[in-house]
Amino acid sequence: MKTIALILAFIFVFTFCPALVLADDICIENASFESELFLWTKSNYSDIYPYAGEKCLSVLPSPTEPGEYPLFITEYQKTVLLTRNNVYEISFYIRTDSILNSFTPSCKSFVSAEDKHVRLEVLNASLSWQKVSAVFLVDKTDYYTFSIETRLNTENTTFFVDEIAFSEIDFVPVGISLNGPRTVSVPDIGTSTYTYKPCVVDKENNSIEIHNGIITPEVPLPEGVTFNSDTGLLSVSSNARPDSSLLLICSVPGTVSQKTVSVPVKLTRNVIENGTFDDLPINIGWSPDQYNLQIDDYGFFAAVPTNYVSDGKYIGSLSPAHSMVLYAENLYVFRAKVRTESSYTARNMATQVLGPNDDNLIRIQIANICGNQWNEAAVAFRVPSDGVYSVCLDLHSPYCDTVHVDNVVIRPENHEPLSIYFDSPMHVTRPENEAITIPLSPLVVNQFFLPQSAAVSFSVEPENPHVYVSSGLLTVSPYAECMEYAIVAYLNDNTSVQARRTIIVSDKSVLDGSFESTEPGQAWMTAEPSDLSYVTTYKDIYPSEGGHLARLTMNGSVSMVMSDSVNYFRSGTSYIFEADMSMHAPDIETVVTVLVDDAFSDSFDDNLVIGQFTLSKTEKHICHLFTPSQAVTGRIMIAFNTYEEHDQQIIFMDAVKTSVAAVYASSVVISGSPFLDKNIIGNYRFSSNFNAVDASTYRWLISESPNSIFVPIPGEKDNVLSITKDMMNKYIKFEVTPVSPTGPVIGESVSSGMIFVGEPNSAAQTKPIAPQITPQVPSAPNSPEETTQAKSELHAMNITQYLSSEHKVLFYDLMNHWAANEISVLTASNIVQGRGNGLFEPEAPITRAEFSAILARAFQLAPIYYENTYSDVRNSDWYAGAVAVITKYGITQGTSAYTFSPNLPITREEMATMIMRAYKKAGGESGLKAVSYLDVSSMSPWAVSDILESGSLGLLHGMPDGNFAPKANATRAEAATIIYRMLNKLSGK
Repeated sequence: MKTIALILAFIFVFTFCPALVLADDICIENASFESELFLWTKSNYSDIYPYAGEKCLSVLPSPTEPGEYPLFITEYQKTVLLTRNNVYEISFYIRTDSILNSFTPSCKSFVSAEDKHVRLEVLNASLSWQKVSAVFLVDKTDYYTFSIETRLNTENTTFFVDEIAFSEIDFVPVGISLNGPRTVSVPDIGTSTYTYKPCVVDKENNSIEIHNGIITPEVPLPEGVTFNSDTGLLSVSSNARPDSSLLLICSVPGTVSQKTVSVPVKLTRNVIENGTFDDLPINIGWSPDQYNLQIDDYGFFAAVPTNYVSDGKYIGSLSPAHSMVLYAENLYVFRAKVRTESSYTARNMATQVLGPNDDNLIRIQIANICGNQWNEAAVAFRVPSDGVYSVCLDLHSPYCDTVHVDNVVIRPENHEPLSIYFDSPMHVTRPENEAITIPLSPLVVNQFFLPQSAAVSFSVEPENPHVYVSSGLLTVSPYAECMEYAIVAYLNDNTSVQARRTIIVSDKSVLDGSFESTEPGQAWMTAEPSDLSYVTTYKDIYPSEGGHLARLTMNGSVSMVMSDSVNYFRSGTSYIFEADMSMHAPDIETVVTVLVDDAFSDSFDDNLVIGQFTLSKTEKHICHLFTPSQAVTGRIMIAFNTYEEHDQQIIFMDAVKTSVAAVYASSVVISGSPFLDKNIIGNYRFSSNFNAVDASTYRWLISESPNSIFVPIPGEKDNVLSITKDMMNKYIKFEVTPVSPTGPVIGESVSSGMIFVGEPNSAAQTKPIAPQITPQVPSAPNSPEETTQAKSELHAMNITQYLSSEHKVLFYDLMNHWAANEISVLTASNIVQGRGNGLFEPEAPITRAEFSAILARAFQLAPIYYENTYSDVRNSDWYAGAVAVITKYGITQGTSAYTFSPNLPITREEMATMIMRAYKKAGGESGLKAVSYLDVSSMSPWAVSDILESGSLGLLHGMPDGNFAPKANATRAEAATIIYRMLNKLSGK
């Protein structure tokens, strides 16, 4: 009968309880979800993704507040008898129906003896089935319920569970751990307490709190710290020293081979509990409904979901579970590491503190969190009064990403001044008359950019009486040497806190106006989201000056570029602004506004508006005249405005400069018959560096003798003079004062040569006198050198005085360069110049205009007035005077009858021809040594003799392979070396 009863019982169990799990008399009924017995809340059965068998459990999301992850929770509706101090393991398989993240799923258990409930928290889930498990014990023998819960970072997924297994196990501990914080806060007043409990962990890092563990501190304890081993209570008083530490030693007799573990505890001023999210038990110190705890190779961190709020903002919140006591006298610093799940990194992260509000809530806002790499957010703040405050982190992501947060700190810190900032320009244009002053506006800050009160002094290196700082003002006089200077700011009380800025003083009105010598963001700047870059060409748009032009990609209805060159514009003086501008989209109307940013004012309304105009589809060169009503010192700003489709517009710029508006009178002569009752006519040529209208004034001057004073003839204001009896036997001149009514602009007066008025003595004298060119030639605008009359032959500069080491000029990029000595000597003699920032750029190509200017300096030829000889050289170009004087002496005739091609790199054969012409005009002897090159056939016919003769003189050398390479571009180093050899040759060396 017993046997029959056992067989019937066996049949009953497996017939009516097909999914019953038997494990040491503990079971979860229908653990494989195959029968119709439904024992889990907020869930359904699913036959879509079973791990085993035909069905699994499908858990539904619960309603959540905005900004929270959806919570998936299901509770077992029956109870299970658990025994005190027994170790239990529960395991099950989980998955989702969408890809969430790459972290390994895990499970943590939380036992509440009071509620008689075991909560199983799943951390992470993936698209495939994976097994998770948790080990735990209970403090009280009783019947317990179970729940499974997880938070997933999307609403559009389903959480699945299958194959639950639950049993009492022989827990195999492999290590010891300690539940409790690893960092504790030192209070400003009173005492803070923290509780620690010993636990053991298995090889899967499951931990179980135990009752026979012993916690002892390593002695001596830091001052102000006590520990009660019986209760596991750590007490930290206000007189404890922050940044000190202690060790808590936990031992569990007879449990594991590892008998003890030492847990370091650091004392900080951080008022945030569990800022690393690694303290045990997990989730302590934070509002658990706001985040999902995740783990990576470095430990736990909070994953906070973001939800759309408004205006393209996605915000998530994270709040410490407890309020904190803050004091008004302290400067508190917030720090945290943040990142997102996606790799977008296009925006700059910004952190600010809002509040506290009336409820003493402080909101710390971290905006534009992007990228999957950890970045530190930091900000400093104060509270208005002592009190209890709560904190909320507002996390802004521009892409609706989940935000990861770790290492959260709020602690009082009092910082000394750390950095100095001052508004020193990169470049200052040397003034022509009075000195220019520029405010440096020093700002002393701590590491969080909070202003600090401290006295600042300045110095200039090298010391120079014409470049100095006084009372926070940088002064540059007209006598300043054009070179680089270093402005050094330092604290009076701590000279080790310094800031250094390099400035360039030069005669250029705009540094790098041709966009050649520096990188975007240095001499020229723009503000995001616009983008400024330098290019060599774009479709059919080419540089008008040099080899590059600027490309401004607009991203907004208004985009702006600003030069970091400071100029001084005098009141009542007329100036011209010049630039070459083109548009990528000529059909999109673009308005240009040019301003001078006033260095002495922070208000945009105080800036000087130079002009406003609409970009032309056809006219590329802009020449705009302006006359300030009051003096202003500042930087040039150029704003571009489009009213639609701004994201499709690209602006190209080149040859940006400003200069004093100037008009000239030249070729002043007298024609006609200087006899009684006859007329003589004053003739001249009018020119300007802008589109000026001729409104010149005239005077006729008379004198008794050639050496006497010439005085004006009263009433004669026309350029035609009738000879009267009182003018007989006297000398007359015609004087022109060039005037343009636009501005108005008045130039220097220029007189003709004198003529004698008398009776005609012969028939030849009755003929009208022919116009004769006046020897007076005005200097080129803004030229530092005076114009000299043409000389009959060239005179080479004597450079021997610059050969000694005391005159040596060093450039950073000439270390061990083969032409370092030659370049240094020519730089000291002011024949060649560097490119700024201590660089010479020896291997850069040299243009025809640059080589012409070097030749002119080598023979001490001052620039002369340019007569618009070539169509591609303007009177306002910096090289116009040099091109004029080099052409006058026949050293070059240009690349054609009408073009000079100033910005093309000069070829080696062109350089050979120009050198030989100059060398012979300076009296140099012809070469005698015969030379030959393998590539003579590739030389231009007009250059062959000059190439061979320059080679025989040792001025130009061929290539190592026996060729001359006539069509190759000459470099700046080659040009300097050839000039150096020629000058030595002419001096007899």
